[in-house]
Amino acid sequence: MQYAHPIEQIVCNQLPTVGGVLFFGCHPLCVWIWIALRLQQTYEAHSGYCFDGSILDRLGLSHAESSSFHDHHHTSNKGNFGITYMDYIFGTMDHYMVAGGHEGYVEKGRAAYAKKKKKK
Repeated sequence: MQYAHPIEQIVCNQLPTVGGVLFFGCHPLCVWIWIALRLQQTYEAHSGYCFDGSILDRLGLSHAESSSFHDHHHTSNKGNFGITYMDYIFGTMDHYMVAGGHEGYVEKGRAAYAKKKKKK
């Protein structure tokens, strides 16, 4: 289940997704493709998986960097509150960058997987 405050839901989730369509008009097929891509990005970012280096990532169909960015928000509870450039401006992504950013996240995940596999 996904939860967001009603103001956050409107300002951060719904307006960025359908704002351009409402203000500038768009072909219905483009709207459906855009919404499908936004939903895929949201589900991947909240899945807890980072598909860095996978076939999907090589084809450009993965959002590995945004997944690692958002997963850091959920696992450390320090920063990465939303849009990357806003977190950069307000300094709320500093903890993520000190930890190595996307590359550090991927390396930490691979090390944890190797450690877990070695125990078995």
